[in-house]
Amino acid sequence: MELVGRAVDAAGVAIIVVGTLLATILAAIRLSRRQAGVYRGYRRRVGRSILLGLEFLVAGDIIRTVAVAPTYASVGVLP
Repeated sequence: MELVGRAVDAAGVAIIVVGTLLATILAAIRLSRRQAGVYRGYRRRVGRSILLGLEFLVAGDIIRTVAVAPTYASVGVLP
């Protein structure tokens, strides 16, 4: 289960990095075409990437905390 938790964490980091890169590339393309609302769209896409990545990071933390060694102390530190 420790390996699963780390894999979920890695997926979360990858989602944030890839999502931010794709949002940046798309914003650069839209800027070169002089389209309106580039910043707002960029911010929305980066925010979505961060939120989805954080969901995976939290899931990985819960998996490692509860599923690996479920004790009262480890469960008590979860929000």
